Amino acid sequence: MMIYDMEASGKRLKALRKQAEKTQEQVAETVGLEPGTISRIERGIKGPSIETLLLFSDVYRVSTDYILKGNEIKSESNALLKDLEAVLQKYKSM
Repeated sequence: MMIYDMEASGKRLKALRKQAEKTQEQVAETVGLEPGTISRIERGIKGPSIETLLLFSDVYRVSTDYILKGNEIKSESNALLKDLEAVLQKYKSM
């Protein structure tokens, strides 16, 4: 039986937000929450609702499984996106 770790999930969300170079205020506006609520979720004090979890998944372009458990889903579409990003980076550096 797996137990949900709100603190670890919050840390992943904070890391995703920082990786996306967004403030808590920007994310809060995007998902329709108060900045304080984003802060509590990121600190593991409060868990996101299912609706908010789905919004985070869309905003950060990761699976809900990754947010909740830290598991990255390996799929052909993810691999293709990574390949396309690599090609784009090479093209930009020319």
